[in-house]
Amino acid sequence: PSWKDGAIKIAIVSVLLQLRQRAPRLFETGTYSSLYATGTKRDCCIAFHRRCEDEDVLVIVPRFTTRLGSSNLPFDWGDTQLLIDESLPAMRDVLSTRKLTKGQDSVPLKGLQNFPFAVFSNL
Repeated sequence: PSWKDGAIKIAIVSVLLQLRQRAPRLFETGTYSSLYATGTKRDCCIAFHRRCEDEDVLVIVPRFTTRLGSSNLPFDWGDTQLLIDESLPAMRDVLSTRKLTKGQDSVPLKGLQNFPFAVFSNL
C-alpha cells in the first residue's frame, strides 16, 4: 500500500548490492548472455545470464508493461516463456521464494504475474 514512498526500491537495491558484494568476479569478469522468450508477449521480456566459474545469475525484467496489463492487476504473460540453457544450476530468486531447478530449458513467465521481475542466483 505504501509503494510510492520508495521503500520497496531501496530494499531491492540493497539486496542486489549485497549480491554484487558477495560475487564481485561474477559482475566484473563473468560472461554475459542475452536470453530470449517465446510466445505471444515475447517482446515484453528482457533477460540475461552472467556466469563466472560456478557462480551464476539470471535476471528477468518486463518491458512494455502496458501490454501486460493495467494497474492493480497481475501481469498477463499468456503463453510466454523464457528460453534458458539446460546447463544452468539450481537457483533461487533473491527477491522472492521462486526457484529454478537444474535442467530446466524454459521459465514460464506467468510465474512473474504478481512480482514482475526476478534475479535468480546460485550464490
